[in-house]
Amino acid sequence: MKLFRTLLKKEIHDLFTLPAAGFIYLIISIIVGYSYKAAVQLYSNASISALQDPLYAAGFEPIKGIFVPSFGGVFIAVSLFVPFLFIHYITQEKRNNTFPLLLQVPYSYFQIITAKIIAAVLYYLSLLLFMIPALLHWQIIGGHTAMGELLLLFCGYVLYGVSIIAICFLSGNIFNDGARASIIALLLIIVSWLIDFGSEVNISPVVVFLSHWTLTAMLKTFENSIVSTAAVSYFILISAALFGGAYYVIRTDRKKFKKTIIISIVLLAVLFAVSQSVVYTRDISESRRNSFSPHVEKVLRKLDSLRITIYMAGNDSRYKYYKHEFLDPLKLINRNCVITIIEDNPEKYGLFEYSADGTVQSTYSSSIEEVIRILFELAHVSDTPQEQMQAFQGWPLTATKQQSTVIVLFYYLLLPLILGGIYILMLFGGKNKYNKEIEKSRVLL
Repeated sequence: MKLFRTLLKKEIHDLFTLPAAGFIYLIISIIVGYSYKAAVQLYSNASISALQDPLYAAGFEPIKGIFVPSFGGVFIAVSLFVPFLFIHYITQEKRNNTFPLLLQVPYSYFQIITAKIIAAVLYYLSLLLFMIPALLHWQIIGGHTAMGELLLLFCGYVLYGVSIIAICFLSGNIFNDGARASIIALLLIIVSWLIDFGSEVNISPVVVFLSHWTLTAMLKTFENSIVSTAAVSYFILISAALFGGAYYVIRTDRKKFKKTIIISIVLLAVLFAVSQSVVYTRDISESRRNSFSPHVEKVLRKLDSLRITIYMAGNDSRYKYYKHEFLDPLKLINRNCVITIIEDNPEKYGLFEYSADGTVQSTYSSSIEEVIRILFELAHVSDTPQEQMQAFQGWPLTATKQQSTVIVLFYYLLLPLILGGIYILMLFGGKNKYNKEIEKSRVLL
C-alpha cells in the first residue's frame, strides 16, 4: 500500500505540474469569472422590474439564472481544453517508455492505470473548486442559494467530467500519437453536441432517438434540478466501460485492438440499455418548474394506458413548447405513456390525439389547461384541476457595479497570481523525490 501511495503522489505531481495544467487553470479562472459576472449582470438588470412585480419575480431562480450559466464556463473548459491535457499526460508514459520501469518495481497495469485515473479525477475536481468564490460572492451580496439543487448540479458535473476523463483514457491508450488521440477524444465529445443540434432541427428520427442518450442531454437533467437514477447510472456505467476498455487496450496485443474495440462498443450498448431501465425521478427545484400540481399528478399517474399521437414536426415551435411544458413533466410521473409523432400527414397537421382505455379525444390546442381537462375526462375524474401549488416567490436581486468589479478582479488577477505561486512551488519540489523513492523500491525488490 505504501508503494502505491508513492506512485499516486508521483502521478498527482506529474499531472498538476504540466505546463498545460497551469494554463488550463488560468483559462478556467477567466472563463468562470466572465460567465459568473455576465450571469449576475443579466440577473441583476432583469431583477429591477421583478422587484416591483411579484408575478414576474416568480421566474427568478438563482440556480437556473446564476449557477447553471457559471458552470457553463467549466463545461467549455472541460470539453474543449482538458482533453489535450489528459491525452498528453497519458501518451507521455508511452513516449518516455516508463511503463516497463514501473512494472519492474513491481507495479501492476491495474495499479498504474488506477493511480493515473485518481490523479486525473483530483485535477478535475480542483477545476470545480473555481465555483466556490462565485458561491461565496453570491452569498455575501445577499443572494439566495438552494443548496440541494446546487449540490445536485455539482454532482452532475462531477459525473460528466469523469466520463470525459474516461474518453481521454481510452483514446490515449489506443493511439500512441497524442495528436490523433486528442482529435478522436474531441470528436467523441463534439458528436454529442452535433446530435443535440440535429435533434433540435429534426434531421431524422434516428438522431432524435440518439439525442436522449448523449452526455449533454444527461447533464441537462442535473441542470434542470431533476434527480434521475437513469442519468446517474448512465454516467457511472459509461465511465466504467470506457475505463475498462482503456485497461484492456493497454494489456492487449495490438493485433487484438479491433476485437477489444468491438467488445467495448457492444458492452457500451448493453450498459446504455441497462442504465435506462432504472427508473426513479424527482423534481427538487424550489419552484417545482418541472412538475404539475399534486392533484394533477395524482390523476395522471392513473392513466397507465395513455397514448398520445402528435401530428406535428419535431422542430415546430408549438411542439417544443408542448414538450417543455407538458411532455417532459409527464414523463417524470408516467413513464408508461406512449408518445408517437407523425410528421407526414398534412391533413391532420397540428392535431393532438389522446387515448386511454379505448376512449379517444383530440384537439388542435397545445394549451396545457386544455390538455389537462381532456386527460381528466379520460381518467373519469369529474372535478376540474382547481388546486394550485403554493406560489413560488422567486429570488430577484440587484447587484451594484462595485460588487461585480470585486469578483472580476479576483478571478482575473488575484486568483491567477495565487495559482501561479502554487504551481511554481509544486514545479520545483517533489518530482525527483518520488522518482527516487520508486527507483529505490525497484532496486530493493
